[in-house]
This record gives sequence, C-alpha cells and structure tokens, in this order.
Amino acid sequence: MATKLIIFDLDGTLVDAVPAVTEAANRVRVRRSLPDIDQRFVRKVMGNPEGYGGETAFLVDPSAGGKERRDALMLFGRNLDVVFPDFARPYPGVEEGLAFFQDKGIKLAIVANRITLFLHQWVEWLGWESYIQCIVGIDMVAHPPPAPDVIQYALRFLETSPDEACLLADGEPELNAGIQSGIRTIQATYGYADPLPHLTGISRFEDLSGLVFPF
Repeated sequence: MATKLIIFDLDGTLVDAVPAVTEAANRVRVRRSLPDIDQRFVRKVMGNPEGYGGETAFLVDPSAGGKERRDALMLFGRNLDVVFPDFARPYPGVEEGLAFFQDKGIKLAIVANRITLFLHQWVEWLGWESYIQCIVGIDMVAHPPPAPDVIQYALRFLETSPDEACLLADGEPELNAGIQSGIRTIQATYGYADPLPHLTGISRFEDLSGLVFPF
C-alpha cells in the first residue's frame, strides 16, 4: 500500500543535537562542580539511553539520589531549550527531503522522548512548522517509547492506518515503538545508535525517498 504518512524521531534522525545536549549538560554539571563531558560520551548515551540509564548518566555523579537526578533533568531541559538554536544542526538533505515529501502529498509527523512544548519550539526555530502536521512528546501519552503510544497517537490524529505509515528513527526505544505499532520501521544508521541487523537502514536521509517511492 502507498505510504501516506512518515513519522520521524527528531534527535539523531532529523537533527544532530549532540552539540546542543553536550553544552546544556555541561551547564548543569558546572553547577555541581563536575568536570565537562565531551560529545563522544553524550553520543554513546543518546545512542543507547536504556543501557546507560537515560540522560542523567551525563548530568550527575553516579551516586546521586532521585531528587538530585530529577532536579538536574529539569535544569538540563531549560538549558537545552536555550542552546538548541545555536548548537543543533539538521542532517544534510533533511529540509529538502521534508519539502519533497510534502510536495508529494505525504503527511509528516514527529514523535520523540521529549516534552512536546520543547519539540514545537525546536521545530519552529528550524523553520519546519509548515512541513510537520503532528508533534507528539512524552507528556501527551501514558507510556513513552518503547511503548507504541506516541506512534498510535500520530496515526489517530492524522487518520492513517498502520499499513499506510512508516517510521524513520535511529534509537531502539523509538524503533521498538514503531515495530509494536505495526508500521514499517526504518533505522537512520547515520544517527547515534548502532545499526540493528533485523531492520532496514539508511545511511543518508536522502535515501529515504527510494524506500518510500521504490522504482
């Protein structure tokens, strides 16, 4: 069946946010007298968030308690919102690709393990508001990825059946959400996570059009 909806993850799929995340994290760490971390470790954590225990892995000392971790995450979120426009960068070909899919009449959505308000702000800063018809963050659903809730929300909102949709994401939580939702799931292997052998992957964003419109 023809693809009528493409759902994207944001970090690691449309945007390389590692420089922004590193800057925001170091602004949190300096307030806790912790040394700066580099982008290589941040990229590892973002590629395997479940394995490292999420973003608190690079925000606080491993011995930190629950309240300190929650406070650090809140401060990190505020700082990330500030630095995102200056440090995050779209991957090559993304803006042109979004315009291409829109011209073909395909609906476009973003789902991510982040607060919806931040996602809307970031999409606005990137100048993509006219392309994206649905944005779903973790505060809009009962269960975040790898649960399928964010995908199912986008499908319902855009009145699309699973066999008419596909997902492009880089990390296992979002990819597993797509698989559980029954939609075609493609990995952006140019992102943060290691390639998964059981999934179709693309090494450039531009290659997505060949999967959506096979010759």
